[in-house]
Amino acid sequence: MKIKLQPSQIKIIIVWMLLLVVGGAAFYFFYYNSQADELSRTEQKLEIEKQREKALKQAKNEQEEMDEITMDDLLVQLPEGLDEEAFVQSIERAAKKRNLVIEEYLFEEPTAVFEDKEIIQQAVTLNGQANSTRAIEQFIHQLESDVRIIQVSRMTYQEQDADDIGFQAEVIIYGTGELVNREDGQEES
Repeated sequence: MKIKLQPSQIKIIIVWMLLLVVGGAAFYFFYYNSQADELSRTEQKLEIEKQREKALKQAKNEQEEMDEITMDDLLVQLPEGLDEEAFVQSIERAAKKRNLVIEEYLFEEPTAVFEDKEIIQQAVTLNGQANSTRAIEQFIHQLESDVRIIQVSRMTYQEQDADDIGFQAEVIIYGTGELVNREDGQEES
């Protein structure tokens, strides 16, 4: 028994096959392809989150290591007294490396930071000249990375001409010992 299809039936079968192919292609492009793109974006987000988590863990570990530094560890870095001469020498060395000229040092009266730990501080204003802002930035960075604890609390500069920049930096130096009143040489209590 032979089944013979009429031309209209063949056309209907071809139309159905074309509809299946077009439907499959539409399914692929509109649903499957968009799902694959969504999966790719989600994988990228996951990778970014993994990197963020790794960075946060690393930062947390570094913070825990920093927390382990005790006050006694910091006290070791502080000189006995304020040692202004050594401070001026370190400033002059740093200025010489960066081709800066420190014109004036203004030392304020020392103050006590922690009475029980006998930590004292002194604000010092540095007035100077430089040939570039980059040199000033490198100078400040060198001060902040010095072995001695020096805090730069304020920094201003003013361009006077193309090769001359005036700057003023207020730094705070720290030391250990008791606060001495400079007027009469007596220790304050």
